[in-house]
Amino acid sequence: MIKVMFIFSFIVMFCVSIPVLAQESNKKSETNASQENSFSEDELFKALGVRNMVNEQAPSFVLKDVEGNEVSLEKLKGNVVLIDFWATWCAPCREELPYIEKIAEEFRGKGLVTLTISAEQGNIVSTFLSKNKYKIKSLVDSNKEVSSKYQVKGLPTAFVVDRDGKIVTHFIGGRDEENLRNELKKAGVGAN
Repeated sequence: MIKVMFIFSFIVMFCVSIPVLAQESNKKSETNASQENSFSEDELFKALGVRNMVNEQAPSFVLKDVEGNEVSLEKLKGNVVLIDFWATWCAPCREELPYIEKIAEEFRGKGLVTLTISAEQGNIVSTFLSKNKYKIKSLVDSNKEVSSKYQVKGLPTAFVVDRDGKIVTHFIGGRDEENLRNELKKAGVGAN
């Protein structure tokens, strides 16, 4: 029981601390990069023991969505793909879902495919999405194989994959809608 409580406490602490670290990282890029007490993006990745995967080929995967349909990243080449690792219990994840869904709807059929991935049981994810009236496609990674390939150590974690299957953005922690839109523009979505 103590071990379970320790693990739960660690997960909650981690989920809350990642957005704080990410916000510090974002502040640094917006202000003078030499300021002390700020985390650079590289420092954040290093602190978490995560390799920044930008410019790498996105690891391929096949997962089932909450409705049981298989989704293959390989079959999505030619589209920009937003991959968002999340959980129903993660507050920063829940804060982002409305604008992730808004962006997904806005660019559906216009070269963007949005995939959210949760390690929770499909029925938990499906109930959450239905209750909150989300239509976004959510995949189930219950054995965490894909999460491991993408080095997910905290939630939310997101990637923007370009039309050739290369990672152009690797986010750890929360981000705002404007920041996400800017990263999608780098991959050619929403740039006019």
